[in-house]
Amino acid sequence: MNRIQLIFNEKWAMAREDYYNLVSLILPSIHSGNFKEVEAFFEKDTVTAYASDLNFVGRWNLEDSGLPSDSVAVIVLEGTLYSWETFRLQEYIAQAAANDRIAGIILWINGPGGMITGLDNASKMISECPKPVVAYIAGACASAHFWLASAADKRFLGSLMCEVGSIGVVGTYYNAKEALKKEGIDYREIYPDSADLKNREHREIAENNNEEPYKEKLSKLHMMFCRTVSENLSIAYDKDSPVFRGATFMGDEAVREGLADGYNTLEGAARWILAQSVINKTNQIF
Repeated sequence: MNRIQLIFNEKWAMAREDYYNLVSLILPSIHSGNFKEVEAFFEKDTVTAYASDLNFVGRWNLEDSGLPSDSVAVIVLEGTLYSWETFRLQEYIAQAAANDRIAGIILWINGPGGMITGLDNASKMISECPKPVVAYIAGACASAHFWLASAADKRFLGSLMCEVGSIGVVGTYYNAKEALKKEGIDYREIYPDSADLKNREHREIAENNNEEPYKEKLSKLHMMFCRTVSENLSIAYDKDSPVFRGATFMGDEAVREGLADGYNTLEGAARWILAQSVINKTNQIF
């Protein structure tokens, strides 16, 4: 039930149509009272991980001490990114960093974005990882997914059709009071005068149809997103640039805007990681 509540109350770095698609999938089950079906839907992992050799012939657990030397960790981020999956991503990064047989990490990404919670810490873990990290973009890398990809050492596109960017945030607002009244339920929110700012953003919408306080909070989150991307990619922030206003870019456009470093294969990304690992080890010696 907690995860269902998060869907309707969380702030998102995600394309609007993808959020609507998500809600449209779960609303019929909620309306019919079939919460078990919804909970089962959210039990599906959207972040998984495995270790492999450079030719991607075998697969091992990230903590397996028997995997080949100079293996790579592949962390797959596919579909909507939920906050509980972001926390799992951090666990995978820590496991890969701790295994001496893993040379680096590939973030295999095909996702429209997701919840904001945890993105700042996960992004920091990626940028501060002692091993090289590559974001391999297999399809979409938008919003929350791009927040994470921007922290990697390299961003490789797998195809001209890859879509990158959507640097923006969105909040949602629901008010069920009228629906409850129709059911004969007298629902009230009562606050003490000493807590007049409690839930101010939502109360302003409900009582005065005033969205500005909520927009102010979203603007702060958007600026965190923009600042992170600007620092990670060494791109100067420009409030008038489509890059920082939520636009998405395909293939060559993404490369021209500095959001991607070029094209590569998954094997090529693994070879780049190994080369960087050798360089790092050499620098440590000398």
